[in-house]
Amino acid sequence: MLSSESSSDECLPHKQLTRLTSGTEGLSNCESELSVAFEVPDYIESSESELEDSEHASEPQLTLEEKLAAWKREHNITRSALNDLLMILRSEGHRVPKDGRTLLKTPRSVPVMDKCGGQYVYFGTESWIVAAIAKISEFYCMNSTVELIVNVDGVPIHKSSSKEFWPIQCSIFRLQHPPFLVALYYGKGKPKPVGAFLSDLLEEYKHLVENGITSDGKVFHVTIKAFVCDAFD
Repeated sequence: MLSSESSSDECLPHKQLTRLTSGTEGLSNCESELSVAFEVPDYIESSESELEDSEHASEPQLTLEEKLAAWKREHNITRSALNDLLMILRSEGHRVPKDGRTLLKTPRSVPVMDKCGGQYVYFGTESWIVAAIAKISEFYCMNSTVELIVNVDGVPIHKSSSKEFWPIQCSIFRLQHPPFLVALYYGKGKPKPVGAFLSDLLEEYKHLVENGITSDGKVFHVTIKAFVCDAFD
């Protein structure tokens, strides 16, 4: 006679017992595979940081002096305050100029010439354009052409005098940056002839069209988009 205290496993056929055991092992293996599948790989975090690095790499890599010059122009820092900052940086071992004019590449004197019946000074465009591009990294990354808008208009000194200032100013299309002074004429009435008044600007513009402007290794094409000016008699 069979004992009534036989285990439940002994009551199951051998094939069913084997199938149940293998099914349990399969479920365990499936759980381990799922846990592996949903593990976050380590390289995802590193790829995100690499993406950020690549975005920053596309921005212009400025020197310390260029950053200081752009900071000075953006925040309208006085020359005396800039000189004090340069003194502090030099005391900490940084190799920067003593004078802010050297940092900004500002000429200590500008030649004044007799032209068009008055006095005339030409400051140029290229250095201003390079400084403006360097300050706005978004423009540097998103554009390859600099489109200039040239403005010429007279400014009377006061009502009782016929003497006038006639500045030539330029701004860059699609760039949020103040206009910069290219040339300045001072004399009685409008500068004449107008061809002589604009000759320096047009000569430099021809050079920029042929050679472009290089900023941190990137070459920008230069065009004049528009002239905005008072009528010349």
